[in-house]
Amino acid sequence: MGFTLAILLGLVMAAIPGSFLLFPRSRFPLVLVVIALAGVVAFCGFGFLASYEFTEPEERWPWQAGYAAVGVAGLVGIRWIVRRWRQDGFRR
Repeated sequence: MGFTLAILLGLVMAAIPGSFLLFPRSRFPLVLVVIALAGVVAFCGFGFLASYEFTEPEERWPWQAGYAAVGVAGLVGIRWIVRRWRQDGFRR
């Protein structure tokens, strides 16, 4: 199960740069990036909450900091893409 999921995730992550090469003027690659970033943000949200299962605070704070940093970076990336779409006036 884990190996299949890793292969699927690898194919999706390889499709994103490939879509930028195949469709350079299209909105399609940006939609793929937003979907991928939304998945990363959701994963980090669940990971942050799951890190409370550790009993000692010294064990959980590095995980919480890592999940929070990656999740916030994903949200910033989504916001940047949405702002770019709005500045372009949804013309593409």
